[in-house]
Amino acid sequence: MNSSAALVHLLGFLAGIVLYAMLGVMTLRSGRSGEASGRAADRIPLATSGLGLLWNAGALVIYGTRDLGGAPNAWFEATAFAALGFLPAVVVHSSLQAQERRSARMLIGAAYALSAAGALLQLRAAFAHEDIPSSLALTMLTAGYIAVIALLALLAPEGPRAAPIGTGLFDIHVDPSFILNGALGYSLIVGGTVVRPQLFVDNIFDKRYLLKGAFFSGTSVGRPRTLELRVDVGV
Repeated sequence: MNSSAALVHLLGFLAGIVLYAMLGVMTLRSGRSGEASGRAADRIPLATSGLGLLWNAGALVIYGTRDLGGAPNAWFEATAFAALGFLPAVVVHSSLQAQERRSARMLIGAAYALSAAGALLQLRAAFAHEDIPSSLALTMLTAGYIAVIALLALLAPEGPRAAPIGTGLFDIHVDPSFILNGALGYSLIVGGTVVRPQLFVDNIFDKRYLLKGAFFSGTSVGRPRTLELRVDVGV
């Protein structure tokens, strides 16, 4: 057993469990005092929280079992990786939920269909006693979401968004927000070359917020949702 790898797995997945649990609790608390429309808008953060908890708790058991020399249940592994595959679909849905165009609804449907296909491939691998995660599923999700993100950039709303800014220490009155970032990447080995496409998303739920600096420093506007696609090539 590699103690360093086991410690990294333990701390990383425990941190993920805590963060996604915080997202779920904050969403439920805000929904109790909100109106019906606000509760409907909370479904996406709740879905993100549930999927994130399922993945991190499942991965903690999976990699913890492997670190101890055991073999986790194949169906349990497939379920955890299926949840991981649905997280990018929820991000796409969050990005386009305010859009009423047919193309936006079609892209949301395509994202969920892509994740569902990846989940089916993970379950098929468990049924056929193949390696999990399924390399075919991961490759398909990576290539598919690169295309989805390219289309998402074309459909994303443009233009600056106004936010009230005050200059005094007590001029800012905003509800606390849970700012969630995400990253997705996969390594492909082609001959002697390693290709690693990566997707980074800042402020997934596109919360508008202000950051008050220390003492008398000015207020800075929080970064809006930002998508970054990067491809690293190692020779």
